[in-house]
Amino acid sequence: MELDGKMLPEWLAIQDQSEFPHGFEYRSGYVTLAHQLEQTVHKEVTPTNIRLDGGYLTDHGPDHIRKLIDRISALLRAGTGSLTPYEAYLLLVAAQFHDVGNIFGREKHEEKSAEVMRDIGTLVPQDVVEQRLIHTIAQAHGGEEKDKLSTMVANTHVRGKPVRPQLLAAILKFADELAEDSDRAARYSFTKGLLPPESEIYHAYALCLNSIVIDGVGREIQMRFDIPRDLALRHFTKKPRGGGPVQKAYLLDEVLARTLKTHFERVYCSRFMRSFIDLIGVSVQIEISNPTGFLVLERIAYRLQEAGYPDTSATSIYAVCPDLSDWKDSKPLSGATLAERLDGANGQ
Repeated sequence: MELDGKMLPEWLAIQDQSEFPHGFEYRSGYVTLAHQLEQTVHKEVTPTNIRLDGGYLTDHGPDHIRKLIDRISALLRAGTGSLTPYEAYLLLVAAQFHDVGNIFGREKHEEKSAEVMRDIGTLVPQDVVEQRLIHTIAQAHGGEEKDKLSTMVANTHVRGKPVRPQLLAAILKFADELAEDSDRAARYSFTKGLLPPESEIYHAYALCLNSIVIDGVGREIQMRFDIPRDLALRHFTKKPRGGGPVQKAYLLDEVLARTLKTHFERVYCSRFMRSFIDLIGVSVQIEISNPTGFLVLERIAYRLQEAGYPDTSATSIYAVCPDLSDWKDSKPLSGATLAERLDGANGQ
């Protein structure tokens, strides 16, 4: 989609009013809404969630929203399809609301944006069908039900304008998966050991994720990690989802698990985005650096993509990337095997 070098909100601002339904100033209305949410709700989401749920989330505030919109814009620029100005408005407003429910607690947060939308009053269109559509697009990004996109309407009309809710929700969901990097971590608190133990591995993951690039020409997501040796050797506390005993985990195992999740999200969302943007793989580069950061001790690279006949057993990183099961010394790549190799090498 040609955005003329602009981010999606800037592109939206110069579209003709005739492209939108009558009765609401969508262009300036979005600017006012984004500013109001940033000054009120967004900046309170992370600290309030910490008080309610304990732990310490990676950033869910204004910076995360800006990063999400950056990723949405990058996905659109990498694709060959186009959104209408009205669809762009709906997608951006859904992005603004997608995480606000965390202010009421993490559980089912994706469903709680409707309350904030009601509280925001006239800053959103007053047509309840529009509000419901925005909420539906926003809440499809998360929750226990994994296959929300399949149940969404692919094409519809709202106030006389064509809309593709399923496509918009898929773009938002995948962009949210990619809205992660070192900017989202509590760097100083992590360095000083001030975070709750069960939160540290998530901030360590974000800190080590140096770069994400959406390569439209190569049709892939490129992820680059830099992991300091001391973090590669460290055992982190990991609290399993859904309860159970606390476990110890290496950071590399978290990276393998999270990049595999990115692969699965790409496969899933691509079903609904393929006519717009067709991404076929996730390429991962990991460098393990010495304490000064100027020497690379180990390099790891792998690519996640579909291959051969679909296999329902391919639920592990080794099934998707068989080469990782035969890494150094013919051992599967894992946090433990990396730690063993680093322990036996000069870490200076």
